[in-house]
Amino acid sequence: MKTTLVLDKSVLQAAQGEFIEELGEKFDFLLPGTLRHEIVTEELKERPELGELGEVKLNKIINANLRKAIDNAGNQFKEEGDAMQWEVEKGCSARYMPSEELGIKSVKQVLSDRRIVEECLKYDEHSEFLAKVRLPQKKESIWKHLANVNEKDFLAVIRQRPLTKELHKYIGQEATTHVTNIASRSGWKISPNFKPDRQWFSFGWVLAFTLSGCWQVYKHPDGAVPEKPANVCFDAYYIACVAIADGILSADKEMLKLAWACWPDREDHIYKYDMKEKKIVPFKL
Repeated sequence: MKTTLVLDKSVLQAAQGEFIEELGEKFDFLLPGTLRHEIVTEELKERPELGELGEVKLNKIINANLRKAIDNAGNQFKEEGDAMQWEVEKGCSARYMPSEELGIKSVKQVLSDRRIVEECLKYDEHSEFLAKVRLPQKKESIWKHLANVNEKDFLAVIRQRPLTKELHKYIGQEATTHVTNIASRSGWKISPNFKPDRQWFSFGWVLAFTLSGCWQVYKHPDGAVPEKPANVCFDAYYIACVAIADGILSADKEMLKLAWACWPDREDHIYKYDMKEKKIVPFKL
């Protein structure tokens, strides 16, 4: 059985298609909804000012990028919101959820419907807002006292937390509470077997965003906002999806640092794409 890796956009951008196809002989790839969103909106922010020829050009760019993801990395696509709903209603991990079709029709729909375009841009704005949200002051102060610790030691500290029974229980409870609230607002039927664990996306979602918050406090103790705040949120979604995969492949070292901290039990399957050597290597902090 192949190892399944969450695939980050940075790899699709940096690696040749043939290289990814060769990797497909050893690995299966999970393409998260965040990947599609990033591909679709990478050029989209300029769309309201585009003329007809500009829209045609943008359509070709997005189609080419999506087609590259489909052709080179397979068609194992799972939307994060659908994964969450599956777990709530089925009472089991979204790892067993059937893959959806990552199709070009969605791009045509996006480009032909201004409402969807606006929703995509609002999603970016919402992601930027989430990235700017600080931890509660009491919790933030716990991490601020480690601000003078070097980065490797800090990551080692937070890396031990997911393995403790205390944090495991806390993350499970938080996932149950938050996702149940989402389910109630969304009209989802809640299974009595909905009990998020480390193999569930719902658990990974809370884990990734919790440790991402700690990581941001460490990197920006003065409260400064990252240069691209939405990317902080996107990274957390990729890392959350490791819960329903075996590991992750990215060219983004900063993302992999957090993935390494969140998933110590999957360290053997956290890979970095080396752009210079054009190969993948086990990630080492």
